[in-house]
Amino acid sequence: MSFKTILKYYNPSTGTKASSTVEITQNQLRIKSKNSEEIIFIDFISSMTLKKNPKRNYLVAGILLILIGLLIVVFAKQIISALKINDGLITSFVIFNGGALVIVGIILLILWWLVRSFILIINQLSNTVLLSNRTEKPLRTIYEKIIEIRAGKNRTSPKDPGNHIGELEE
Repeated sequence: MSFKTILKYYNPSTGTKASSTVEITQNQLRIKSKNSEEIIFIDFISSMTLKKNPKRNYLVAGILLILIGLLIVVFAKQIISALKINDGLITSFVIFNGGALVIVGIILLILWWLVRSFILIINQLSNTVLLSNRTEKPLRTIYEKIIEIRAGKNRTSPKDPGNHIGELEE
């Protein structure tokens, strides 16, 4: 059994994120990027987590800036009259700043839409591997393939039916 796909891989030793080819073989997970190759033995994986990485801070900041900007633009006349300023330059300055806040908020919402992704976190003894992709399907497939291999469904050797964690061999 072999499975191959291209994902984003975060290399914790260098702190870089690069596109890489992920291949699952009978007993190992191979992550090949331009500069490095990492091999993870499936039997030594202690835990896996598949989660959304929505970057909510961009979403919240974008919504807040749009709301504040719209409130400033809509209530500009009331703000200026409450401050008892009769200068047209300051009125246009208040309206311009409200519009700028709306534009920055829209940019943050677009940025949130572009950077949201899914993350598969694989912990192996003292090593953590982060795989990310815009869609969940390839990460879900990798997750399920690793679970199948650990459960022993795809073992070809009749002597090795699966994991022997906590079992004694005779």
